[in-house]
Amino acid sequence: MLGLKKRASVAKGKVRVFEYDGFAVSGEGDAKTLYAGTSVNCDCRDGVLTTGVGVKQFLMSDGTDPDLPISGSVRAIYPIKQLAEDGKAWEERLGFVARNGMFGYYASDNGAYRLRFSLGKEITPMRITDPELKDTTMFIGSKGVLCCDINGQITGLAISDNLMIGCACKNRLFIGIEPYTIVYSSPQTPLIFTESTHGAGKLHLPVDKGNMVGIINFKETVYVFFDRGIMRLEACGSPYEFKEVDLGYGGGKIYPYSIGVCGDCIMFLATDGIYRFDGDRSEKVRCLSVQPSDSTEQWCCHTSCEGMYLLRYLDQSGVFKIAVVYEDGKSGYFTDTFDAVHEGDGRAFCQYGLKIGTVARGGKLTSASGYLFDTSEMDFGLRGRKTLRCLRFEGEGAMSVTVKTATAERTKRLEFTNGVAVWRVRERGEAFAFGIRLEKGARVRKMAAEIECL
Repeated sequence: MLGLKKRASVAKGKVRVFEYDGFAVSGEGDAKTLYAGTSVNCDCRDGVLTTGVGVKQFLMSDGTDPDLPISGSVRAIYPIKQLAEDGKAWEERLGFVARNGMFGYYASDNGAYRLRFSLGKEITPMRITDPELKDTTMFIGSKGVLCCDINGQITGLAISDNLMIGCACKNRLFIGIEPYTIVYSSPQTPLIFTESTHGAGKLHLPVDKGNMVGIINFKETVYVFFDRGIMRLEACGSPYEFKEVDLGYGGGKIYPYSIGVCGDCIMFLATDGIYRFDGDRSEKVRCLSVQPSDSTEQWCCHTSCEGMYLLRYLDQSGVFKIAVVYEDGKSGYFTDTFDAVHEGDGRAFCQYGLKIGTVARGGKLTSASGYLFDTSEMDFGLRGRKTLRCLRFEGEGAMSVTVKTATAERTKRLEFTNGVAVWRVRERGEAFAFGIRLEKGARVRKMAAEIECL
């Protein structure tokens, strides 16, 4: 039971008021904070209980709202900017990559998806902005690097049979070849990897950190993530030569497909939880309890939006969850309004069924759960039966509040008037559990419970 740990004997008829100045999705120890036993779609940043992110409808430039041709097997959703058939007007097309490596895009001129080519099983979409290549979109797959240019032309580049990961940085490509090798292209010609040709080269990395699981461009610097380590690539004397700097890491095994930039940091999932990395050191995020399944690797996907990192993973109970963590790592919550999330050229795409949207504060909630904040049973540190005389809240908007005892359950809808909402409950029991269902846009800053000892 939550509440004061030491249970006191209090004279009958004595009334005590327990005040909570803030709310938290998880944690313990602060007598002035009301902690959730179960919570979904509720944001408690800065201690204020409010509604979490939702879905904003995604429309193509011509106003169409395309569905995905496949549901649960999408690895990435990616916008592609190409010239229309007349060669004059720009047209935004929506590309997707399936888990089986198939790439396609939605063309609004005929309202259908076109399947283009197969990339192999593992996919990493990238955007290159070199003036010569313009807005070429590149995809790394197990079959090589494939480029889709502004005219819709497809160019293939075979480098190795074991391409897995990569990134673009300062108009050159860095490609990871399993298990411990990186090849990098010339900055003048990003598609040339021949060593000693205009600065292209190869790095052989140490083997004591496990396999490479991610190569990330963060603040115009390349970082390499391994199963159990992180390194930075630094130019040494010449922009064409690099050295590896070991940054130290003492956490659990890092999952690929979870590593992403969020504002001024990189966040990722490991076997022991979510970590925040600032470019020099990593620190475990403790605002959420995240316990991934051993098989979560194949299901991870992530994005970032308005200073938040969103991660989809499979937890130890076999349930898919999406965690939302603020970039400072001090606050977070869980949401079930999306089936998956995807990074897409600066936009945070989300997927729910066959529909595509973007993540947004104040967006539509697509799940039936609502904005839910449930506490565990609380006896307030007082022995025996007692009466919950009154609940008082400070905030804005409206909500439904439920009070549960061992024998009864009551619910009442409350609206804030002049920043206050009061329910004179008059319910008896030894312990009480509280449930708060927010209506969209509601904010709750404080709660006070008035208890009379019997």
